[in-house]
Amino acid sequence: TAPRFYGTPHIAWTPALGASAYEVQWSKTRYPFRAEVDPRTGTKGVLTMGTSVLLPLKPGTWWYRVRGVNYQLRAGAQQMSWSATARVDVVKAQFRVVRSGR
Repeated sequence: TAPRFYGTPHIAWTPALGASAYEVQWSKTRYPFRAEVDPRTGTKGVLTMGTSVLLPLKPGTWWYRVRGVNYQLRAGAQQMSWSATARVDVVKAQFRVVRSGR
């Protein structure tokens, strides 16, 4: 089963040897993976210097992937390969009325 989140999911990963930064993308489908636009920046995915990020996802099933970027390498060879896709389920709030025992 995939992790279920209410609100904004916080994902983290193990650091990649040689990575200066990380590119994270998310998609509504696992295959074919179609990177969604980040509403905060207007770009496909997000670039971060850390090993975790908050994903701006609406409720539903999502897939995400991560790859390292090594700025010490020459241009065109800086991006590492993508990780395997991982699933995350974002759920809507659920409320229930409980009757008081008084």
